[in-house]
Amino acid sequence: MDRRSSGLCSPSRDTHSVRPTIFLGLNKQYVGQYASCLYVFALNAHELLFYTAELAGKALSPGGAVIMCMMPVVGILVSKVDTRVLITFGCIVSASALFVMAGWDLNLDYGHAVRARMLQSFGLAFLFIPINVAAFAYVPKEKTNMGTGIINLARNIGASVGIATVTTLLERRTQYHTAQLGEKVNDYSLAYHNMLNGTHARLVAAGSNLSEATAQAHGMIYNVVQRNAAMLAFLDNFKMLGIVFFAVIPFLLLIKKPKGPVRDVPVH
Repeated sequence: MDRRSSGLCSPSRDTHSVRPTIFLGLNKQYVGQYASCLYVFALNAHELLFYTAELAGKALSPGGAVIMCMMPVVGILVSKVDTRVLITFGCIVSASALFVMAGWDLNLDYGHAVRARMLQSFGLAFLFIPINVAAFAYVPKEKTNMGTGIINLARNIGASVGIATVTTLLERRTQYHTAQLGEKVNDYSLAYHNMLNGTHARLVAAGSNLSEATAQAHGMIYNVVQRNAAMLAFLDNFKMLGIVFFAVIPFLLLIKKPKGPVRDVPVH
């Protein structure tokens, strides 16, 4: 195979090419991160903050608007700034937004959720075009279709692996935090007894009989434990995704800077 062929299409050792695994890894990583962040944010808003589907969509929409507005700006920057710098900046901003989200609690208000999502989207906007420009920098025009197919495959794999990973982590961390919190909810806990007795009294005052009120009070306390455990699991996911964004940055040093003016590349 021609040594000048694309780094995406062949494992050329030419000093002017880039190893294909870097491009495929970056695209899988980026799409996996994007899909995971979107999935975790929407799930958190719907399940724990009790947003309706419409309200959760409205919380996500400003982030999409930020990405759309930033696309022309990033398109101009790729011809003036090293793509590695743009990708690094996008990773840092996205990671920072995720660590902000890792400080959320169940009393989070709508405005803070929207602003955090907008900050995250601002960082993601610096990943879409620069990664594609870097990936196609050494792809001959006649092999663009082949390169596009490989990158789309990497995107699909990245999205599937990302969502599967965060879903699994959510389930396992929820179980872990439920066990940890459950250890503190026992007959020897004064706070537990105070909450149980207070809830029981309110239920009786609302019309429940004594036996029903006792069962309902225990059920309500269990729901509180479950909600808090699930929230802590979501925070663990946000931290993990933020760390992964930072972990990607050193690999950018393995990418060579595209030579010459940036030509048209597929960015879909």
